[in-house]
Amino acid sequence: MTRLSCAEPRRSRAAGRSRAHRRLLRLAWATILLLLAASPTRAAQTRLRYDFGVSEIYSQDVLRIGVESLDDYITNLSATGAVDVTTPRSSTEFLYRPTYYAYSEFNELDHLDHRYRGVWNVRPGPRSTFALRQGFSQSTRQAGFADLDGAASEAGQPIIGLTRMTAWELEPEWDLAQTERISYSVLGLYRSEAYDRPDLIDTDQAGLEGSMKVAVGRAQTVGGRARGDRYRYSGPAATDVGVYDQFYSAQFTWGLSTSERFALGAGAGVFRGTGQEVDPTLGPTGDLSGTWRWRRSSLAISAGLGYASGGGLTSASRSERGDINYTVQWGRGFETSVNGAYIVRDPVQKDAGETLRGRSFALGLQKVWQPGWGVGAGVSGLRQQEQGGRDLNYGEATIGLVYRRPEPPERPTPPVQVPPPTPSQ
Repeated sequence: MTRLSCAEPRRSRAAGRSRAHRRLLRLAWATILLLLAASPTRAAQTRLRYDFGVSEIYSQDVLRIGVESLDDYITNLSATGAVDVTTPRSSTEFLYRPTYYAYSEFNELDHLDHRYRGVWNVRPGPRSTFALRQGFSQSTRQAGFADLDGAASEAGQPIIGLTRMTAWELEPEWDLAQTERISYSVLGLYRSEAYDRPDLIDTDQAGLEGSMKVAVGRAQTVGGRARGDRYRYSGPAATDVGVYDQFYSAQFTWGLSTSERFALGAGAGVFRGTGQEVDPTLGPTGDLSGTWRWRRSSLAISAGLGYASGGGLTSASRSERGDINYTVQWGRGFETSVNGAYIVRDPVQKDAGETLRGRSFALGLQKVWQPGWGVGAGVSGLRQQEQGGRDLNYGEATIGLVYRRPEPPERPTPPVQVPPPTPSQ
C-alpha cells in the first residue's frame, strides 16, 4: 500500500455547502422514490431505466500534476438509475449515477463520485413550453474537459489536478411561439462550483438571457440574443477588487434545418466586461454548432468564443473551445465513437496569468448483445499547458463489462374504428 498526503484542510464554508448539497441529493432521491411508489394513472406513463458496469482503467499521472510515472490501475464500478414520467402535457426525468474508483497502488485516492440530473418539461399553452433543468455532482477524478459532467455544464473546463469539487446548477427556460414565424425565449442560470483546495477559486454564477427568432423561408431562421452574467468569486485565492465579474453580450444568430437529419446554427457578437477598479473591456463572441444524422451514424460539432469562469485557476477568462463527436453503429450491436476537444483560456486581465491551452482525444468500441450485456474498450489522451508548473500529458486505456436494461417493445397502436357512413335522408 502506498500512502499519499494530498488532502487539503476543508474550509467551513465548503463544509456548509457540502451539507446543503447532501440535503439536496436526499430530496432528489425522495422524489424518485415517491414516483416509484405512486401508482401510474391513465394519464401518466412511468418508465424505469437502469444500467451498471465494471471496468479496469490504466491511467498515467493519476494525481494530474504532470508526472507520468505516477501511473496506476483503477477499478471502476458504476450504476445508473433513471425514472421517466410522461403525461399528455409534460415530461419528467430524474437520473442518478454513483461511481466508485478503487486504486490498485495509491489506496488513499479511493473515492465515490455522485452525479444527479433532473429535467422537467411542461406545455402551459398551445404555443408555449417551460423547462426546468437541475444538476448536482461531487467528483474527484479529473479526466477530461467537462468537470461538471452530470450538471449540464459547458464544455471546456480545464484540468485542475486531483481535488474534490462540488457543483450544482439550476436552469429554467421559457419558450413562446408568438406566431408561426416569430418565437421568443427566456433562459435563466445559476451555477456554483466549490473546491476543497485553498489555492483554487470558488465561483457562483447567475445569468439571464433573452432571444428572438424569425423564420425566413422554410429552412432558415435569423434573430438575436442578449445576455448578462454576474460572477462571485470566493476562497483564500480570490480577491474582491481588480477582477471582471459582470459581463453583458449581444449576438446576431442564424440557423438552418432542412430535416431531422441536419441542423446548423451560428451566432456572432460582442461582450463587455466590467468590475471594481478595472477598466471596461470589449471582446468578440461567437458560436457554431451542427448535427448530421445518417442511417446508423451521427456527427456533432460545436465551437465557442467568449468568456467564462476561470475553472478554479483564475477569475473570469476569455474562452475558446471546440468539440467534435462521431458515432457509428455497425454489424449486430457494435458501436464505435470518436471524440475530440480543445480549449484556450486567456485571463481577461493582461497580467493575471498565462494563457492555458489543452486538447483531448478519445476512441471507444462497444458490443451489446440482445439481453442487454455488453463489453467495451477505449483509449484516450489529454495534453494541457499547466499554469506555473509542469505540462499535463497523459493517456488512459479502459476495458469493461456493462449491462443495460433492454428497451421494452412498443405496444402496437390499435386501428381506429371508422363508423360506416350514414345513408343520406
